[in-house]
Amino acid sequence: MARRRSLTELRDLALEQDARPQEDQARPGLAAAPTRSRGRDRDPAAKRNKWVQLNVFVPERIRQELKIRALREGRDMSDIVVELLGDYLGE
Repeated sequence: MARRRSLTELRDLALEQDARPQEDQARPGLAAAPTRSRGRDRDPAAKRNKWVQLNVFVPERIRQELKIRALREGRDMSDIVVELLGDYLGE
C-alpha cells in the first residue's frame, strides 16, 4: 500500500521537479511560467467586481492536485478556480 504524502512533501517534490530541468529553460520556444501574485490585483476588470469568499467541499485528492499544479504554474488557486467557473458559466 502506497504511503500518503503530506502537502508539504508534495509541494517540495513539485518544486524539485521545476528546479531540475535547467536545460529545458534554455531551449528556444520554451517559456517559463510567469510568477505573479493574485490576478485580481492586476486585472482591471477584477477591480470593478467585489470579491467574496466561496467555501466548497472537494475531495482531498483534487485539492492537492490543484495546489501542486498552481505551484508549478506560479498561479493562485483562486485564479484557476475563477477561470474554470467562468468557463463553466460561459463568461
